[in-house]
Amino acid sequence: LTWDNFNTKTWKIDKRTVRLEYARLMVVGAFFSGALEFNTTRKQDVLLIGLGGGIINNYFTTLPNHTIAVTVVDIDPVMKRIAEKWYDFHESANHQIVIEDGVRFVRDAAKKGVKYDAILLDVCYNVPRSMMCPIDEFLSDDVIEAMKAVTSENGAVIVNIITTRDRTDEADRMLFCSAKEKNSWLDNRDELYNRYIAVDAALGFQLTLRKKFIPNDLL
Repeated sequence: LTWDNFNTKTWKIDKRTVRLEYARLMVVGAFFSGALEFNTTRKQDVLLIGLGGGIINNYFTTLPNHTIAVTVVDIDPVMKRIAEKWYDFHESANHQIVIEDGVRFVRDAAKKGVKYDAILLDVCYNVPRSMMCPIDEFLSDDVIEAMKAVTSENGAVIVNIITTRDRTDEADRMLFCSAKEKNSWLDNRDELYNRYIAVDAALGFQLTLRKKFIPNDLL
């Protein structure tokens, strides 16, 4: 650091770095589940419910050799303003933040016949509860059916699950729901694990080694 660059307000956001382990696991899950393809220019659509710090959507939209269109849905307009001011969010045809209730958005999308290749659900309570993530509204049968309806034929729904028990190990509680037949851990364990290893290595996420994330600039 120097007197010329010590002000963090002026630092450029590194969108290719994902420090949070759970966020890395969600990104990897979108690929190893088969919902998203590697190294293709074919447009792929991702729905992210819950903006947070904008880590996941920033990563997807800056991934080289890919065209990933990300729609982020968040109920709080303040989160969008924070993303614009501090996290270098710029709206484009392939990167949008929609301020709306996530449940309502999914239901409306189902009625319209909209499809997404991957749906990432990262919506949590901000007060201590036995289950912090996801919120109860997304556990109802009709909302689960709506999420299934907007998932493409080979798509997947990835859910961040956090409980108050042993919260330091949150990355070990991630739910992957694939729309593809015989793509569950019980049906296809070896292939899914091999995909997980390959994707983790390609992205440089170091999940299997439980090490610090090293971005892979070769992608």
